[in-house]
Amino acid sequence: MRHAPSRKIPVTPLAVGAVLTLALAACGGEPEPPEQEPTPEETASPSTPEPTDEDEPDPEATGEEPTTEPTEEDAGDDLLEADEEPRSLQDTTELPPGGTSRAADADLPGDLTPMYFSEPGLADVVFVEHDDVLHVRALPGAEEEIVGEYPPVWRPMLSGREVIFDGGWWAEVELADGYGWVGVSYLAYVPQAAEGNTEDYSDVPPAENPDALAESVGVRTLEAYAENPLPEPRWTIAGIWATDHESHDTRSYIVDVTGPGDDSVGGQRLNLTVADEGEGWSVTGVSTQPICLRGLSEDDLCL
Repeated sequence: MRHAPSRKIPVTPLAVGAVLTLALAACGGEPEPPEQEPTPEETASPSTPEPTDEDEPDPEATGEEPTTEPTEEDAGDDLLEADEEPRSLQDTTELPPGGTSRAADADLPGDLTPMYFSEPGLADVVFVEHDDVLHVRALPGAEEEIVGEYPPVWRPMLSGREVIFDGGWWAEVELADGYGWVGVSYLAYVPQAAEGNTEDYSDVPPAENPDALAESVGVRTLEAYAENPLPEPRWTIAGIWATDHESHDTRSYIVDVTGPGDDSVGGQRLNLTVADEGEGWSVTGVSTQPICLRGLSEDDLCL
């Protein structure tokens, strides 16, 4: 699957911190903000700051209550539910159901503001918990009708318009039956290629619970940014699957982690494999992809 083409954005910089709500995960070092900085809200999860915007993915979206952070004592039967089959992140070409008729420019609330998601093409959903969804709304605005949803790590098809409205930054997307709008807090560009970084996590101690081990890798990644901390750093387990269904002794995770923050790179996506080696679960493989805020070059590098 090809990524969105290179974005050349000839506009006044906006607070890219809104892309991951890193104020989600606001990004330090973002461009000069407008008069009112748009800050779409964060995904509700036990490992993230407290949400304040009802448009964010939240427990009501899945019908589940928030759970406490697992510990090594929560081993065995209390594991987070894994997908039966890992879905390829590069093979999500079908459009999800939903959508509505496309509103004319004059009928949109707020101001059309071309930024980093204003060229048609694929983007990536980031920082949505593995058991949650990203709501798609009929128009820009947290009170608008929900007309569809994206699962975590999905690749939405951008339709080419962005709006700043009521303190929020919204991008238009295409669904199977029409169009909708999502908060830019949960959009980015993730290149296809991943860089192996297993050795950087070789000293992470084993854990009785593989979910706790995945969390410790997220924490370890944040600790690496200690010299340049974020106002509200965060990590999100965005995907889980069991890679050995017969013995259930191997699990894979996708963990989105906010980075030190600038107007280009908003963090990292960790692809983590852990295995039960008899004396607890250990990290057996880690690869990383940058979470790019402004788009990708033809060489799949962050702009």
